[in-house]
This record gives sequence, C-alpha cells and structure tokens, in this order.
Amino acid sequence: MREFPELVIPTGDGDGFVQMIFPKSAKDLQGVMEFSANCENALIFAFFNNSDELASHLYNIQKYRYIIEKVLVDKSDRVALKELAQLIEHEKSMLNKSLNESMFSYTGDVVWIYKGKKQNIRSHADFNKLLSKVCEDVYSQTPTINNELINKHRLSSSVSAAKAKFLQALLDNSDKDDLGFDKDKFPPEKTIYYTLLKNTGLHVNGVFSDAPSNAGIKPLWDACEHFLQSTMERPRKISELIKILSSQPYKIKEGVLDFWVPTYLFIRRQDYALYGQNGQYIPNFNLELFDLMKKHMGEFKLKAYSVDGVKVQLFNQYRKFLNLEDNKSIKGSAFIETIKPFLYFYSKQLNDYAKHTNNLSHEETIKFRNVLATARDPEKAFLEDLPKTLGYDDEKLHDKDSMQAYCSVIQRAVRELRGCYNQLIDRIEENLIDRLGLESGDYSEYIQEIHKRLSKLKPHVLTPRQKEFYQHAMTHFDKRNEWYQSICYAVLDKPLERLSDEEEPKLHDDLVFLFKECEQKAILSESLNYKIDETEELRSRELEAKINEVLTGESNLDTYTLMRMLQKRLDNE
Repeated sequence: MREFPELVIPTGDGDGFVQMIFPKSAKDLQGVMEFSANCENALIFAFFNNSDELASHLYNIQKYRYIIEKVLVDKSDRVALKELAQLIEHEKSMLNKSLNESMFSYTGDVVWIYKGKKQNIRSHADFNKLLSKVCEDVYSQTPTINNELINKHRLSSSVSAAKAKFLQALLDNSDKDDLGFDKDKFPPEKTIYYTLLKNTGLHVNGVFSDAPSNAGIKPLWDACEHFLQSTMERPRKISELIKILSSQPYKIKEGVLDFWVPTYLFIRRQDYALYGQNGQYIPNFNLELFDLMKKHMGEFKLKAYSVDGVKVQLFNQYRKFLNLEDNKSIKGSAFIETIKPFLYFYSKQLNDYAKHTNNLSHEETIKFRNVLATARDPEKAFLEDLPKTLGYDDEKLHDKDSMQAYCSVIQRAVRELRGCYNQLIDRIEENLIDRLGLESGDYSEYIQEIHKRLSKLKPHVLTPRQKEFYQHAMTHFDKRNEWYQSICYAVLDKPLERLSDEEEPKLHDDLVFLFKECEQKAILSESLNYKIDETEELRSRELEAKINEVLTGESNLDTYTLMRMLQKRLDNE
C-alpha cells in the first residue's frame, strides 16, 4: 500500500506483486502509468479512485494506536484497552472489506495498470488472465517441470532423502538404463529421474544426450550452456548460475535447482574444470562434493575447456609425451589423464630438495617447476602459462619444429628435476673421496676403507656430536644414497632433502672436519694401547724433538702427515 509506485523485485517464493496505490489526486494516475511502462518486473499496479474512504479507516487505526501509546495514562485499565483494541479490529475489518470491494467488485473504483497500460478487469477470470499474462511476459523462459515433489521452494525431508539416492545413482549407474533403478518400483528418486532426464531425452539407454529433446526444459538447458560457454575466458562461481536461474526470465524454484544443478554439472563434467576452496582443482565427483556445493556454492567455480586449435595441438603434444593417443578436443577425462602425471610428478615424486633447489643446469627447468608449483587452473597452467614462461607464444607453437623444441625442453626439465638429488649426493661423494684421500671411487670399496680407518676408535673419547656422527658413519648400508643421507642427517640435524643451496658448501666442510676428527681420535685410541719403560720414554722424547725440527709449522699439513705416518705404521702392525 503506497502513495507512489516503487520498484520491487520478487525473490524467494514470490513471483510478483500487486502494488496498491492510494493517490492524493487523480492526476497521479499518469505518473503511475509512466512508471509501469518502464518496469520490467512482475508488478501490477492497482490505482484506487476511492482513496478517501480507505484513508479514513487507516487514519482511525493510527488514531486509536496513538491513544494507547501516548494518551492513555493508566496502562492497566483493561476496560479501556479492550475497547480501543475492538475499535482497531473494527477499522481493520472495514478497511479489508473496502479493499476487497474496491479491488474485486470491478465497479471502477480501481484502475488496473500493467506495462503502462490500463487493463480491462471486469471479473475474477479477467484478473486471473492478467496474472497469467504477466507470468508469460516476465518469466518467458521458465521451464516446464511436471513434478510437485521438487517444484517448490523448499524440499520436504523425504524428498531430500530421495535427492541423495538420486545423486548416488547418477554417480554410480549413469551408464545403465534408468540409472539402474528397479523397473517394477517407482520411488521418489526414480520419478524425479524420469522428470529431469528420461522424459526430457537427456538420458537414453544409459547414455547422456548432447541436448534435451523435450522443448519444455530446453530454456533451462540453454541457459546453463550459455553460462558454461561464458567461463572459457574466466572462471565463474556456481552461485552465479543459481542467481541467473532464480531470477527472471527463469524464476526456477529452489527445489528444482537442488536437483538440476548437480545433474547438469555431472552431465557436462567432461567439458570444464571444477575448482573449490582456494582455487583447488577438483578432478572427480562424489556425494560429499555435491553436499559441499549445496552448502557453499560461492566457493566453487567452473572454467570451460578451450577449443582453440593451438591449445588442442599443444594438449596432444603433452599426450604424446606420455605415450597417449591424440584427441580432437579437450575433454575432462582426457585432460585429467594428461595432466595428472605432471602434477603427480611434482607433488609425489620430487622431494623437498628438488622442489626448491636452484642448483640446476638450465633456467627453463626452474621455470617449468615453478609453473607446476603454482598451478591453480590446470588448463591455464599447461596450455597458457607454461608455454609463455618457456618463451613459446602461439605463433611459435604453430611451427612444428618449435613445438618439438618445446617438448624437448619439458623432457629435459623432467630429467633434470628427477636427477638433481642424486647429483647433490654425487657432489658430496666427490668431495669426501678427494679431501679424505680415499683410494677407490667405488662406494662398496671406499666404505670399507673408511670403516677400517675408524675401526679402532674408542667411542668414549668422542664428544656427543662426534659420537653421533661416528655411529652413522659406521652403520652398514647396501645403498650409497642411504649412507650419505644418514651421515648428513648427523651433521645437519635434519633430512638431507631439506638442504638449502646456501647450506651445501658448509655441509662439505663439516663432513670432512668430522671425519678427520674421528680419525684423530682413532689414532689416539690406538696409542692408548702402547706401554713403554723409562728408557724408551727418553728416546721417545728425543725422537719427538727431531720430528718437530723438520715440521713445516703449517698445522693442517703437519697434522695430516703425522696422522698418515701413524696410520701406515698401525696398519703394518
């Protein structure tokens, strides 16, 4: 009830409104008609010519309420309150009677207006025809859904249970006739399947069709197809699709959308990528996913696969790299089959060192790894970001030789990332062999030499750090990498795969230092086994003095020489 018209958009259960206009003057009619002419929503305006009578009832209602709130001093006076309440109810009754008589007696007290034109309403039948006309005009694309179980704003608990069974059948039995439902029984989920899929021609003999054969549901299908096509350029939230379908010209009930949206998304699952929270790529559907989508529509996005020729060609090059057959278009199952090995390679096959080191031979390898690490949209990552990052634009990718070169760069990057951790251990090994003066370069041989050098060491002469290192060094490992990981853990106090590039030079030095410290303690341990008398003690001191005379004074060189001499003497004995 208004003095002037107002734009109101129907939401929820409401499909439209009748606005009752009570003007101050009959001249206001032209303004209402002009407003109506520009209104695209489901709004009918009832312009009252007898507004004075209605205003009188409204005035009396407000007057009695004012007396109760402001004038009546004794709020406990039940007699007065009862009398005033009865007067208010009487005025309300008279107001409703006047409204009904004015609106539905069709005597000319009300001018009906729609789309800027006066409507000739002389009976209830005329009024119902006007309502039908408004719905046909405003909701011209509303699909025909002949199922009262779902064609409502809120689903009952029994239909909600049927929804879970319907979606599970869709997931498990989409390749079966009637989704595998019992032919002799018709539970709610089966009747809904007939309404949405079988009777519309969308599911025939266990196969989904490319489009419905039933004209009644085609506007709904076309709206969803248009939305999906619009996501080729950028991802869009599923909640945007819900908003479109809930508004004019569709105004589809929430109960229908609860069934239709997951059904459509499943039918078209091969044609788009689905992303969840934080842009996480979701490759597969399950019942839990449908439940999450219902609760958090705004967190899920769609991105349709591109059909661009260069992208399809590039896509097939990735498939050749994996020894897979070419595809004429990019489809969900083929796309997942193609990109999964790359994503699995990065997430599961590369350890922390391979994921973070920059100690690689080629800059392209680092760029390739960074694209895999930051990939949120797999299609964009593999068909746009990766070629661009490696310096291959669409023009280059049109050239056969450039396309082959691009694939070669990726193959080299994969090999380099797979081998970089072993190369780290190779560098550690080379450093030890060189600086410890090991005679053999073969692990099975030099590990015996190391164990022999340290075999006579008495652990009680070691510091705690030296003892831990000694225990790791003396542990037997058949595989070279396992032994190096063990001794490096003793030095780093963390797994070798977590080594940063900046820490590598220090690791080389610390390993050699600890080995030499243990060797010195081994010689010391051996010397504790010798006993001499006083005469030999004097001769020993004289020999020590002579040796000091020929030493160079360079601590590292002198210590190494003395240890080497002692080691040889001990070995001979």
